[in-house]
Amino acid sequence: MPRWGCRFIVMASILVIALTMVIYPIVAQVHIPGAVGDLWTDKGGQGYNVDDGSYRLFETIIFYFEFDVRVSYPCLRFIGPYGEVSPLCMTLAPEPGKTYNIPIYFNEERDIGEWTIILEATLEESNERVEVDRLRIWITGETTTTTTTTITTTEEELEVDVYTNKGGRGLNVPDGTYYVGERVTIYCSVNSAVDDLRVVLYKPNGERLILHQGSWPGGTFQTSGTAGYPLGERKVICRARKGSDFVEDVTLFVVEEKHEECKLEITDVSIEPYPVRVGDRFRVGVTVRNIGSSSVCISPHLDFHIEWYPRDSLKAHPLLCGTPPQELPPGGEMGAGYCGSLEALKPGIVTLRITVSGCVGHTPPGETCCGCESPEVSCTATKEYDLEILPREEFKVDIWTDRGGQGHLEPDGTYYVGEYGEVYFEANRRAYVHVYEEYPGGIIKLYEGWIDGNRVYRISGTYKAPPGDRLFVIKAEDEYGHGAYDECLVHVIAEETVTTTITTTSTITETEYAEETTYTTVHVWTTTTKTKWVESNAYTTTTVTRTTTTWTTVTTTTTVTSTSSYTSSAAIAFTAIPATAAFLKARRRWRKK
Repeated sequence: MPRWGCRFIVMASILVIALTMVIYPIVAQVHIPGAVGDLWTDKGGQGYNVDDGSYRLFETIIFYFEFDVRVSYPCLRFIGPYGEVSPLCMTLAPEPGKTYNIPIYFNEERDIGEWTIILEATLEESNERVEVDRLRIWITGETTTTTTTTITTTEEELEVDVYTNKGGRGLNVPDGTYYVGERVTIYCSVNSAVDDLRVVLYKPNGERLILHQGSWPGGTFQTSGTAGYPLGERKVICRARKGSDFVEDVTLFVVEEKHEECKLEITDVSIEPYPVRVGDRFRVGVTVRNIGSSSVCISPHLDFHIEWYPRDSLKAHPLLCGTPPQELPPGGEMGAGYCGSLEALKPGIVTLRITVSGCVGHTPPGETCCGCESPEVSCTATKEYDLEILPREEFKVDIWTDRGGQGHLEPDGTYYVGEYGEVYFEANRRAYVHVYEEYPGGIIKLYEGWIDGNRVYRISGTYKAPPGDRLFVIKAEDEYGHGAYDECLVHVIAEETVTTTITTTSTITETEYAEETTYTTVHVWTTTTKTKWVESNAYTTTTVTRTTTTWTTVTTTTTVTSTSSYTSSAAIAFTAIPATAAFLKARRRWRKK
């Protein structure tokens, strides 16, 4: 049957990478000759219903097609010697006038014969399924012959040897074992030119296949084919005749069914983002494990299929993906997923039915694409997943400070220049946000980037000059393109100057030893908050010289400037120190509110 290999996936001009093997019912088709498009191959066939050439088994056939009108879901149908096989359908909407191509090949002996290929599509305007064009090709068996000439003398004894690419060299030496679908090459070596060389293959069911009959110039005859049915032992006889001399050799090989185990399981289903609400677009992915005994080829996108129930719960938004098949060894895991996104349409439980398919195969040395073995051994893994779609929640953001403002467009409190403050913001779902501050001198960006939903973020700092209103703003956009906005207004006022005047009056009795007395203001305290006192270390010194032995009155005044808006207080102490050893201490305390 026809095979579409991995080579087409890496060709930029081939847009059938997203084919999903959708099988359409071949019924109620409308035939519009020459009015929709054309189908041809690399050997011809352009024009409506024009036949093409012939191809050998395993020879690559490139099908080209284009459309004159807008269509969707094009399919190629293959009808051959043993009936119709599964069509090749593509989930794409081709552009009119643009040429697309798909390479395929035929790989089984039963494929030999005439094939009709039909191009169908759905008209976008009328939604009718139509036959666009058809052509015929012919598949022939592949036999290649190489000749090596050997110069001999008439006295040389005639010798032949028949063998395969798995052994059997020597007279009547048996060969090895081949599996169905495996390549077999048969050789017959003759040491001189002969009048007749006859190479015959005998199958277990009695069928006889003549590989060569006729004269031969000497050297090695070679032919290749694919091991097929029936199973069992094959006999190859190579008989040469030169004049009246006859010589022959026989080799045997066996064809068996290769029992490959292809077994997959889906171990995990991921939904991103989650949870899902009405209107959200989300992606579906799975983890696939190979639990069989053979390596399996899987395309992470092309071999991923998804259905859902109820059907009106979701809407598909497919993309064109072309990841080539990758080899998954026994016990290995890989990710696969839907190429595109699904949109939630209504709340409730929707059942996802996910299928991942693969085939036994390997990645040839030096290549990056895994190819299925022939005959193909395929397998699938299916998993159902119940997804809850939540009602649509309005996308919201909020911004506020440590003095209030929570809620949509709520104002905040008042700060002074130089005062410390904190700004908070959050969103009710993951979003990309812009947070900035508008102030009399311009705009300052405070934060830009992604934040998680229902998580409070904080920015702190000191309010700088100039005074005036500050508007804190948050603008956000979630992962689905929904926007949200909030702002918070605060007032910043200038510093307040408080002047405190301290007047201390003291009367000191002079002693007979005192020449002069020094009065010193030692400490001054002011409040910067309602509870914190700061020592200002303001010193005022007043000296009074004795003039009489009577009472002396000394007045000391200290002025203290405070930037606090709260009650300003001060305390003053002074010491009278005579010139002699005698001293007198006096302390006064004064408070002004």
